[in-house]
Amino acid sequence: MLSGDFDVTCAPNGPGQADVQGATVSAYNLELQEVLIGNPTAGKGGDQIEQILTQLRSRLIAVEQVETYSRQQEAAVQERALREAEARAKQQTHIAESELSSSARSITPGRKRFIRRLHGRRRRAFSSEAPV
Repeated sequence: MLSGDFDVTCAPNGPGQADVQGATVSAYNLELQEVLIGNPTAGKGGDQIEQILTQLRSRLIAVEQVETYSRQQEAAVQERALREAEARAKQQTHIAESELSSSARSITPGRKRFIRRLHGRRRRAFSSEAPV
């Protein structure tokens, strides 16, 4: 018998019992998985297993580092986009403030009087049209 083969035999307890037990065991899909418990050791002077384990650990660490660097790069791109958007918003605020201050300065005293008269006429016209 090989290490992966199992001899599943059951002594029947009664008539037809062997068929029931055989059907029960065959209903399961059993696969043998080898599991390493502890550290493997080589014979005298053999450090080949330790070298292989060290190499596997190094590969796993490298894979994790690549994943970490990839995520850091994505985060840096998102941070850069955020900072650019903040800078654009700040510039737009300054542009709007400068436009307002320049438009306020461009209104001459004569233009202010004209705007007041126009608003006064509109108010009088509106009040004369309103029902009493």
